[in-house]
Amino acid sequence: MPWVSKTVNSLLAPLDLRLSRASSFNRLLSEVQQRHTAVVQSGQNNEREKHSELLDLSQSRWRGDEADAGLTWGVPMSGDEFVRALCEHLVLDNTTIVEIGPGYGRILDSLLKTASPFRRYIGLELSAARVTRLRDRFRDPRIEFREADVLGTRTAPRSA
Repeated sequence: MPWVSKTVNSLLAPLDLRLSRASSFNRLLSEVQQRHTAVVQSGQNNEREKHSELLDLSQSRWRGDEADAGLTWGVPMSGDEFVRALCEHLVLDNTTIVEIGPGYGRILDSLLKTASPFRRYIGLELSAARVTRLRDRFRDPRIEFREADVLGTRTAPRSA
């Protein structure tokens, strides 16, 4: 799958970023390829079954407790550009923001650094461990994190 690394690196190059071959992204690609091969070889050609298998793999990874940089292909990233673009097109006054998959909080961190006015922020995250870390890191009364699966395909208990 070297073409995937090349493709991702060509997309990241204008941002002066590079995908690390040692990152968890490569492990994920390898595991997806192995599972896909196993599904095809076993004769399970039903598209729904393939999709379900890959979704299970994806959700297993995202429910984990991977290091922050691992969530962005081995390169810690900022949410500054996203927040800048967001604020150019939207007025956040008295707004509730819902982020699906806040990961390590890079977008929220950028919102807070720019003092973007919002009424409430809710981060929906698959990983209980990340929810705990995010709650410890962001202690603003407007901010709430919940363990949740927005696809509704799995039952994720709500964290206290």
